[in-house]
Amino acid sequence: MKILLAKQYGLCFGVKRALKLAKMKAKLLNDNFFGITEKCTKKNNKIKKTYLVYTLGPIIHNPQAVEFLKTRYIVPIDENKIEILDKNKNSFLVIRSHGITKNLENRLVKSGYSLIDATCPFVKKAQNIANELKKKSIFSIIIGDEKHPEVIGIKSYANKKSLIINTLDELKEKFDKNFFNLRKQKKIGVLCQTTQNLEKLKKIISFLKKQKFELEIYNTICSATLQRQEEAKKISKEANVVLVIGGKNSSNTNKLFEICKKVNKNTFHIEQDSDIRDSMLNGCKNNSDAKVGIVTGTSTPSLIIRKVINEVRRLENNG
Repeated sequence: MKILLAKQYGLCFGVKRALKLAKMKAKLLNDNFFGITEKCTKKNNKIKKTYLVYTLGPIIHNPQAVEFLKTRYIVPIDENKIEILDKNKNSFLVIRSHGITKNLENRLVKSGYSLIDATCPFVKKAQNIANELKKKSIFSIIIGDEKHPEVIGIKSYANKKSLIINTLDELKEKFDKNFFNLRKQKKIGVLCQTTQNLEKLKKIISFLKKQKFELEIYNTICSATLQRQEEAKKISKEANVVLVIGGKNSSNTNKLFEICKKVNKNTFHIEQDSDIRDSMLNGCKNNSDAKVGIVTGTSTPSLIIRKVINEVRRLENNG
């Protein structure tokens, strides 16, 4: 049995950057960086203040990684609970790679919180494009999951009457109902969630072009996502079985799973090595020609990937 690991695997640039900023701040504040998350620790018979770095929601869409980071003083907190934080140097608040809404950021700055902006540059680009379209009074269509924090953030920079759609069918339905007077728009700006499926973007643009709209099209899908989607298709065609590794709450991992599943029905979405079942590898064990493809989301740490590969090998050896 052969293992086909995608060339692009592990954490993407945006997630690595967010983690680096949070870890640097936590390490700078706590000389005993490797410890447990408590407000006070005892050192040399003295009570030492522990400084926590909070993140607005999980900094990485991987439950195992989030739990590990808590032991490094990096703790997720819900938006509706940030008022409990000290508005001083004892606590820092990280804006994760997904970004936040314009109003929330303004509120946090005015309230005096110590902010660390770890918004992914690709997400910032999408926010800036939405803002520019608003300045030019151009109606915007944002392609993405309306409940995803990144999309909610991008929408806050756009025209109030901008439209969020996740599928071509959703757009057709809005068009038929003339939502926001859509049919009468002279010019439409199109942008998307950075982890969107490129094929979906192409289909939506093709539909809009047929309606004779004047379009301003911005492909705001990040380069890492595009590369992983292309590799996912290739591996799915070659492999007998495909394992897609990533958090169930990870948008880009779910998109990769959809792409792989469409090409290869023997595709499984797992978060860690303990999720692998012997039955997933049916037809691969004791078969030197069989291939197991491994594709990973942009929030999947290398350690988890290595453990998955080791578990696949273990199951192979157990016959």
